[in-house]
This record gives sequence, structure tokens and C-alpha cells, in this order.
Amino acid sequence: MAKKIPGVGTGAQDLADLIGSMSGGRLKVKLFAAGELVPAFEVFDAVREETAECGHSVAYYWIAKNKSIPFFGAVPGGLTDKEHKAWIQYGGGQELWDELYNSFADYVPLWQAVVVLKWAAGLKKKYILSRTLRV
Repeated sequence: MAKKIPGVGTGAQDLADLIGSMSGGRLKVKLFAAGELVPAFEVFDAVREETAECGHSVAYYWIAKNKSIPFFGAVPGGLTDKEHKAWIQYGGGQELWDELYNSFADYVPLWQAVVVLKWAAGLKKKYILSRTLRV
């Protein structure tokens, strides 16, 4: 994704900056736009194969890997952003998400991070994006 897209791109830079400041500068996250390190839809595999240490993307890009993956991001007509966050944090969604993603790699911790407003996503509702981090 482009670095300057409101919500998606700027959210990634905000997270990179936050990681740097919270670690007292010990951790530095360099942000790459789509195509700079790997093609746009290969972030998941880049993290899984350790080409990249972490990635910022959205779950529905990985539907070819497993048909249930988009439910961990957003699907048209699906949960609202608040419902989705509640399911992930309190309804067992995080455990299912971890189990599914870990079937592709030894350990791929992940979490919800950015809510993109409908005008930024070009859709008629809010969508929740995910960030994936390999430690």
C-alpha cells in the first residue's frame, strides 16, 4: 500500500513511530510501500518466509490460502468495527486467528490495529485491518 493513504498507510507509519518511541529508540521499523520490498499481495509470505520481520496488511488478501481468513479482517455485510474488535478480543476470535495463521508458519503473532473509515476504504462501512509481526 502507499505510505500516504489515510488510515492504511499513515497508520503503518504511526505504528512504526510508536514502536520506536516506546522502545526508547532501541527498535527501528522501516516502512516500505507496496512493491518496494515485495509486491503488494505478498506481505504474508514475506513475513512467513522471513524476508520481512513484520508486515502491515489486511487479512482478506490471503483468501487463496484459506477461505476463512477474510473474517479476521473484514467482509462486506459482516460485523461492525466494534463487534469485530469484541469478537477478536473477548469472543475467542484471537485464538482462532492464531491457530489459522500458525498453520502456515511456526509462529506468526498478530493483532488488530487500524480502523479505516468508509471513505478511505471506498466501501459503505468501517473495516478493520490487521498487522502481522514475526518475533
